[in-house]
Amino acid sequence: MKRLTTVLIPLIIISLLFCIVGCGGDEEETPATATSTPTEVETVTWKMGLTRGLEIFPGTAYQMFADLTQEYTDGRVRIDLYPHSTLFPSETMWEATITGAMDVFSQTGYYVTSVFPNMWVWFAIQGLFESREHCRACLEDGRLVQMMATGLEQEFPVKVLGLFPFGVQVAFITKDTEVTTLDDLQGLRTNSYPGQPPGPVHDYAGLVGAPVSMEEVYTSFLTGVIDTVSLPVTSMREARLYEVGNHMYVYPGGCYVVLCAINRDAWESLPSDIQDIIENRVWPEVYEWALDEMEAYEDAELDFLQENMATVHEMTQEEYATFWEEIKDHPIHKMMFVAIDPEVIDIVEELRPSNQ
Repeated sequence: MKRLTTVLIPLIIISLLFCIVGCGGDEEETPATATSTPTEVETVTWKMGLTRGLEIFPGTAYQMFADLTQEYTDGRVRIDLYPHSTLFPSETMWEATITGAMDVFSQTGYYVTSVFPNMWVWFAIQGLFESREHCRACLEDGRLVQMMATGLEQEFPVKVLGLFPFGVQVAFITKDTEVTTLDDLQGLRTNSYPGQPPGPVHDYAGLVGAPVSMEEVYTSFLTGVIDTVSLPVTSMREARLYEVGNHMYVYPGGCYVVLCAINRDAWESLPSDIQDIIENRVWPEVYEWALDEMEAYEDAELDFLQENMATVHEMTQEEYATFWEEIKDHPIHKMMFVAIDPEVIDIVEELRPSNQ
């Protein structure tokens, strides 16, 4: 009997196990099948509107940003680029981004100055940045960029990746007047933004402002509506002004920056690992490349213009010191000093190379 019990007990246990597995099989089969099926990764497509083309800087930086984003995210995020304002006009791209009609804003920060006064520091106080070295120091220091990012993110539904420069030097081009100093521009008519008063440099040089849009600059210069054109050196060739002008004068006009910001809903829809890739891999690589590329591009543009101009003169350090000492007290500049956070101005002055 003892021997029979020893044989029957294992058989009973095995039979019970088969019954348990058999009865529960229908409930377990579906989850097992579901978890074994690989999940398909969805591709997110963002729209990014641009004012300029992709062949030249900063368009090349925008293309790099799009390419690296797609590469480093293994195709999970794709950015479609719309150059030459084919998606939205430049003036409405910021509004389009914060409303979600466009996903990525990567334009000159000038277009947010009317709603975020601290951004004026890069554009409105003409002569504040004494050189490219000064501009680069202010960007690489990081404090100003962080202040801009924090302020914009608090006021608008965006994620700010950062800023990079697209030019520092500004030039006046004339047809017949050789310009060796700003005094030689006295009485000439030049382009000014429609609806805005002539800038401090216009007043300092005795220029007469004429409201001319960017689209009208070339024709206005060609037909004599204006006698001289003032634009960043990096915009001169694209505007084809060398075809009309013969003389050029270059001075440090500002630290013109590109702002890259993403609609907050678009950003927060991404998984954290993808956010990390874009913020800590893609953007730093684009930023470092753009810092060096801006200087190389500005030099190449200046070389090209020198080859195609009868004369090219640049403001000397001595001239700059006199220029800045006088122009910083212009009423428009005083107004900007009030509108901009004093800490922003203090940082710019602290990092001024001539103060080191």
